[in-house]
Amino acid sequence: MDEHKISQLFVSYFNNKMTLLLFLIQAKNIKPNPVLAGTVNNFLDDIFRHMFEERLQKRYRLLFKWLKRFFEKLPDVSVYQRDKARDFIRAIYDAFGLHLKSDI
Repeated sequence: MDEHKISQLFVSYFNNKMTLLLFLIQAKNIKPNPVLAGTVNNFLDDIFRHMFEERLQKRYRLLFKWLKRFFEKLPDVSVYQRDKARDFIRAIYDAFGLHLKSDI
């Protein structure tokens, strides 16, 4: 496989997973689900540990920690926390040089 195809596969995988996180952030009637929170936390850990360079890990450590706690607390989160989570997801996109549309 050439580098361009691998890059496209990563972007598709990343977008699919992040879209699910955005749906969870916006869902108001979701029930607490520890298995779902664990799956989300594993994905966030994978991004943080395996896809971020060391300098980015230092910079984004608290952001990932906050997001993991946010998903553990769903649905008991405020509108402000939902907005903040969306901003943090956007920051992760930016770290990868990808663009998240602002009309989510």
